[in-house]
Amino acid sequence: MNEKKRKAAILISISFVFLTSLSFNIYQQKQIKELRSELDYCESKRNDLENTVTDLENELEECKSQNDDYESQNSHQYFDNSYLQGDNNKLESDNADLNSEKEYLERKVRSLENELDDCQRKLSDRN
Repeated sequence: MNEKKRKAAILISISFVFLTSLSFNIYQQKQIKELRSELDYCESKRNDLENTVTDLENELEECKSQNDDYESQNSHQYFDNSYLQGDNNKLESDNADLNSEKEYLERKVRSLENELDDCQRKLSDRN
């Protein structure tokens, strides 16, 4: 009987070790599933962040392109403004020259009118 008890105790011990090992294995499988789920979530978040970074990089490139366009337009506008300022200065100078010419011609007309008046007086005095 002792032999049977001893065999039963060994079988119970083996069964206990087996059940303990099986329980621990089931617990580890559950932990692995949870860790895989967390890993999948983290990978999804990482992919979302990478997409966000890509979107922001694209937006930055678009902003740089728009800035380059603005600077190019600004440079052209500066050139146009300089050219127009030069034209304006030339027109102002031409206008001043024309005013001087007008004043000269007005004086000459008055002088010629005076001469004409003198000539008409002399002609009328002779008659």
